Amino acid sequence: MSDYFEESDLDNEFEGTEESAQVEDYSQRNVLRESMIKLLLSPAPKSLEQLQYEDDLEPPREIQPDEIAAIPQIGTKAATDDLIDDLDKNIELEEARIQATLRAQKLEFLKSAERAKRCEHIKSDGETCGSAAMRGQQYCYHHAQAHASDLELPLIEDHRSLQIAYARLARQVSTNRIDANQAKLLIQILQKASAIAFTNSTAS
Repeated sequence: MSDYFEESDLDNEFEGTEESAQVEDYSQRNVLRESMIKLLLSPAPKSLEQLQYEDDLEPPREIQPDEIAAIPQIGTKAATDDLIDDLDKNIELEEARIQATLRAQKLEFLKSAERAKRCEHIKSDGETCGSAAMRGQQYCYHHAQAHASDLELPLIEDHRSLQIAYARLARQVSTNRIDANQAKLLIQILQKASAIAFTNSTAS
């Protein structure tokens, strides 16, 4: 037996080593590929928002009166923190119920307002007022005052009441219920009353 390796033996040994390296590399790549596939197929970790949402789906633990009475005797901070957490959840639930009730009432009010009869007063541009009419009436409060059949003038307290007075007066003139001389006299009375009312309101 020769003490020297022949060239063919060296080639065989090199090829064997290379094949082993390739097998090992391929095996490592398979493991890495399987790990990546497993990672991709696994569910993503839940966010804090998801965890909070799932926690909100569960009703809070009902707090018993004896637990409240025993608060001074709680021996550990952890137990106190747990009770505070349960109390907070009950408080949040009650606050949510109150908000839901208020919103439901607001919704019903809006629906009722939407169904209400509308004021039939026709404005100078030809459009109707559109405000909610008073119950059982044809007009809203403001235009009901202006459409009053008699010449009962309102107490002059502000610009709005003065506007109503002028509107009533103009309506009486336009329907010939009062003559021009009466109208002039009433206008003078209204001007003096408004001057006094506005002076008093400014001084106060």
